[in-house]
Amino acid sequence: MVSPKLVVGTKNWPLRTSTVTSTILRLSTITAKVAATTATVVATTAIEAATTATNTANETANEMGSNQGIIAGIFQGADKLFWRAFIIASTFSLIYYIVRRKELLEYEEVEHAEDDMVNIPWETKDWNTLYGLLGMAFEDETMYTPIRREYIRSIQKRFKQRPQLRMLLEKGIVPLFIQDGGVSTIQTRYWSWNTEFPYVKLAYFEQAKRRACFEFILPHPRRKNAVQFEKNLSESKWDYGVQRRECLQDQRRDSIGSESNLAAPYPGVPLSVGAESALEPLLPIMPDKPLNTERSEIVNGLRWYMKNGDSEGIPLLYFTELCIIRVEAGHWGPAELDSFVLGCAEEADMQYRWRADEVRKQAIRELGKPRFTNDVVEREGLTNEVVERLELLNEVDWTRYI
Repeated sequence: MVSPKLVVGTKNWPLRTSTVTSTILRLSTITAKVAATTATVVATTAIEAATTATNTANETANEMGSNQGIIAGIFQGADKLFWRAFIIASTFSLIYYIVRRKELLEYEEVEHAEDDMVNIPWETKDWNTLYGLLGMAFEDETMYTPIRREYIRSIQKRFKQRPQLRMLLEKGIVPLFIQDGGVSTIQTRYWSWNTEFPYVKLAYFEQAKRRACFEFILPHPRRKNAVQFEKNLSESKWDYGVQRRECLQDQRRDSIGSESNLAAPYPGVPLSVGAESALEPLLPIMPDKPLNTERSEIVNGLRWYMKNGDSEGIPLLYFTELCIIRVEAGHWGPAELDSFVLGCAEEADMQYRWRADEVRKQAIRELGKPRFTNDVVEREGLTNEVVERLELLNEVDWTRYI
């Protein structure tokens, strides 16, 4: 039996595809069209981005050229000398302040070291030496003292012309602060350099009406004549306000009291009312306001009057029971309250125990002792510049105070 054979002729038969194959072909065509469209969009976006970047670069270049033209115009115009001088001056000013700041920091280091050295005599345990140092400090404004400058200056300005202040000190009463009342213009701060920007402290002026006020220390207030002295203050016919703070710093024991005269101690009435400014000619047109508001209605403790609030700067006062007394007038007129206080002390028969000439000699002997040694250098770790400055302390001729 012969197997059948498939005979293929030369006739072209039509191609037939299935439904699945047809669908795949259509999807391929659509995908190709989408890809072509996406490529066209990407190319168009790239062209637009390139065009934008080119325009931005051109604008920036034009602006830079314009700025350069402006800068060049400044240095080539009619004011070219001014602008060149301005830039040179600004540069030199910046360099100067940088150098000056370094010098000020070194100067502060010297000052702190000097304070440590010269504060040693004030740590004395002898009352004669302490009263001698106080008398010398009241007479010489350049002498170091642990008392804050704004307070001791008020005593120093009057000490040589007002013998009653010296007499009070000889009786053991230590003046802290005084103002005489009335209307006046004073300079409360002087021009100086500073270590912080803007590196300069301007002078400051104050024009005000003031009530007379006198603050002082009375050591050992329980003594018989000290008790009588305080009684005389409060029972005066002048009706001055009297306020006292009894202090024993090392035990943190304070008690505050005030004598209730007819108008004392004048609560709510400031000690000074006026204007303050860095420019003295502007004072008459400045508005008035209460001044020295930090001086509260309650008399302050000892630390208030000491530099950096260090009550232990004068150990004899720190470890001694004492009173800080404020006497104030109720009017704006002038008054010398130190004369009034001296009169009350005389009536209480307080003696002149610390004569100025005798205690001064004791203080000079204390000041003449060498303070600066190699041990101090090693302990403090001082720089060579500070060492050279402090070595001069041992060469001071203290006999000039005699």
